[in-house]
Amino acid sequence: MRYIHQIENNYAVAKTLEKIKNGGVSHAYSIVTEDEYSAKVAAMLIVSAISGADITRLERNGYADVKTYPVERDKVLTEDIDDLTDTAFVTPTELSYKFYIIEKASTMNDSAQNKLLKTLEEAPSKVVI
Repeated sequence: MRYIHQIENNYAVAKTLEKIKNGGVSHAYSIVTEDEYSAKVAAMLIVSAISGADITRLERNGYADVKTYPVERDKVLTEDIDDLTDTAFVTPTELSYKFYIIEKASTMNDSAQNKLLKTLEEAPSKVVI
């Protein structure tokens, strides 16, 4: 990942990673950046900090417990959130948590937002979104 050191040196990201490493895991994180690449790298750093997952393997979508939405689209659809809510209560298989990365969350319609909100409010203990 070409900018990983620059992103790790970002104060907000570094502070969040330090909090995670000290045991402060939240069930949801919101990452706002100027570009999609930086957001993806920051999300992977958070997943790695929580679970110890290998960054290179994360970059290749190599973990069953890490899902990214939307899949091959430019917009998050209700079916994406349906998949998230249907699988969120399934026990993680490889990692200590299940991770859901929602890219382009601003593209969700009202129905998808409401469905996601319900899961965010009552997230399973081993899920990080």
